[in-house]
Amino acid sequence: MTCLLNRTKSVLLLMVFCSLFFSLTGTHSVYAKCSESVSRPDESMEELEEVEWLIKHPPSGIIFTIREYDDEAFSWVAVRLNYYIYKLRGAHPKLSIAVLAHGDEVGSLSKASTKKYLKLHHLIQSWNKQDVITHACGSMAHMLGLDESSFPGYIDVVPYGPSQVKDYVELGYEHIELELTW
Repeated sequence: MTCLLNRTKSVLLLMVFCSLFFSLTGTHSVYAKCSESVSRPDESMEELEEVEWLIKHPPSGIIFTIREYDDEAFSWVAVRLNYYIYKLRGAHPKLSIAVLAHGDEVGSLSKASTKKYLKLHHLIQSWNKQDVITHACGSMAHMLGLDESSFPGYIDVVPYGPSQVKDYVELGYEHIELELTW
């Protein structure tokens, strides 16, 4: 009985800690270990039908790509992307998932932008802990005056984004392009 009470106290403390941590940092886990689900964003979700089809017909993996002409784009696309990752992993916990940024949003992933996009960086770190790889296109980074050392360790800088997508597709991944604004 004492063991059960101690375990219950430990679980409750963990839940309180996670709730406090995530509320203070403004982030949440892809697996939502401290809550039951990730809520569906209110915005238009152009790719939802494709994601739902892939839940029923899982591929080897999924590569999501973002290419926008707005350096803030990743922060608003990330909410939608987080929902897709949650749904996919909920159905297929071992599904390989990668994300590639190869537009102006690459700048928001740099170390210098961490404070400005703190919620985004925390979210990407939570994906990283769940084995979701986030790539930044090195060619675009170079055009923005950045190099590999400009990015934190949880961002994998690849030489050329389209080649990375091609490599994933050759491995059997499905490619989902997130809606472009232009």
